[in-house]
Amino acid sequence: MGSEKRAGEGRQRAVRVSWHAPVSHRHHVAPNHDNAMVAFELIPPENVSADSGLLMTWHGLLGSSSNLYAQYQSPVWWEHLGTTPEAADRRLLIAKIGSGIAGVIPLQLVVRTIDTNLPAVLQDLCAIRCAELLGSLPLIPADAGVAVAMLAAVLEHVPEAQAVYFKSIPRTSPWAGLIMEAGSASRHGFGYVSRETAFHSLELPAKFDEYLGQFGKKKRYNLKRQVRLMEDAYGGEMHADCIIREDQIEFFLATAGIVAEGSWKDDRHTAAFARTASNHHRYADLARRGLLRGYLLRHGERPVASVLGFQFENTYHYADIAYVQSDVHLSPGSVLLYLIIRDLIENTAVRSVNFGMGDADYKRQFGNQHDRDRACWVMRASPRNRVICAAHGTAKRLSQRLGALRARGGKGESPEGEEAY
Repeated sequence: MGSEKRAGEGRQRAVRVSWHAPVSHRHHVAPNHDNAMVAFELIPPENVSADSGLLMTWHGLLGSSSNLYAQYQSPVWWEHLGTTPEAADRRLLIAKIGSGIAGVIPLQLVVRTIDTNLPAVLQDLCAIRCAELLGSLPLIPADAGVAVAMLAAVLEHVPEAQAVYFKSIPRTSPWAGLIMEAGSASRHGFGYVSRETAFHSLELPAKFDEYLGQFGKKKRYNLKRQVRLMEDAYGGEMHADCIIREDQIEFFLATAGIVAEGSWKDDRHTAAFARTASNHHRYADLARRGLLRGYLLRHGERPVASVLGFQFENTYHYADIAYVQSDVHLSPGSVLLYLIIRDLIENTAVRSVNFGMGDADYKRQFGNQHDRDRACWVMRASPRNRVICAAHGTAKRLSQRLGALRARGGKGESPEGEEAY
C-alpha cells in the first residue's frame, strides 16, 4: 500500500437526514441532531491504528451492539486481518456529523458466490466481487435515509465492488427491511435476498445444571448417556482439549487434520483444519489477540472430533466442526458440544453462543434462541448481476417446489447446507 491512495479515500459523500440518535465525538457524546448532514468518508487502513479517537468511538459503538457477529466488525478483528494476505482488501467507511463520528462501517473486498449450495462449477459462474460489510449489521443507527446514503457511499468509494454484501441479517432486525428498501431506492442498483434460513443461538445461564434444566428428563438422560457410551466404547474417559495459546497451534492442526481426513466433509469444507502455514499464522495471531478458542475431543492419542471457535468478549462463535465418520454412531459432535458448553459456563465469561448460519439438527437441540436470517445483496445494475439473480431466483423457487413435493411424498426434505462464517 505505502503512500498510494485508493480510489475514494479522503472524499466525502454527504446526505441530510433526521438523525434521532446520539453522535459520538472524540471525547464526548453530543445531543440528538434533527435534519443533520451526515457525511461518509473512507479512511486509509494504515491510519486507523494511530487514531485513538476513532478507536474509542468504535469500541463505544460495539459496546451498545447486541450483534452476535460483532467480533468480525471489531478493531481487534480489523487488526488481525491486517496481518493476513487479505490486508489490502480492507476498507473502513465512517459516518460523520460535523467533526463527530456517528458510525463505523468496516468492509472487506472479497469474491462471494450467490449460493454456496450450488454445484462448484455454478458457484464459480455466480461469483461476485463485492464489498462485504463485516459483521453484517452496520454500526450506525437503523434509519432509511442513512441506509440509502451508506450504500451509495460504499458503491462510490469502492468502485471495484459489483455489490454490497450482508452475509447474515436477522429477519427481526430493522436492517433486514432497510437494506432491501434502500437497494430498491438506489439509482446505483437493486436489492436481492439470496438465502433465508433458520438461525439458532444459545444464551447461557450461570450454571451448567441450569442449562440442562431447560431439557426434559429424557433429553438430559440421553445427553449424559452419549458421553458414557463413547467412554465405554473407547475404554476410558474422553478428553476435550481447549486450544487458546499460540504454542498449541501445531498440535491442534496436526490432530484436527487427522479428524478432517476421516470426516464426511470434502477438502473445501475442512480447509479450516488443514495443516498449512496460512492456517498456522492466522490461528497463532488470533491466539495472541485472545480470540482463538478451539477444541479437540480425543481418547488418549486418538482424535475423534475438532472444533474451530472464537471468543470475543461474552460471545462464543462455534465456527467449524469435523468428526471421524466411522464414529458417527457414538455422536462425537454432540458429545464435544456438550463438553464445550459445560466448559464455557464453568470457566469463561461467555453468555452467548453463535452457531452460525444453517438449520442443522444439533443447533435446534442445543440452542434456545431461534430466529431466521437472510443473506442480502445490493447489486450494481449490471446485465451480469441481473442475469445471476434472475437465474438463481428461478433455481431457488424450483428447489423449494421439489422439496415440498418430496415432503408430501413422505421422503422428507434434503439436508440443508451450512457455511461457516
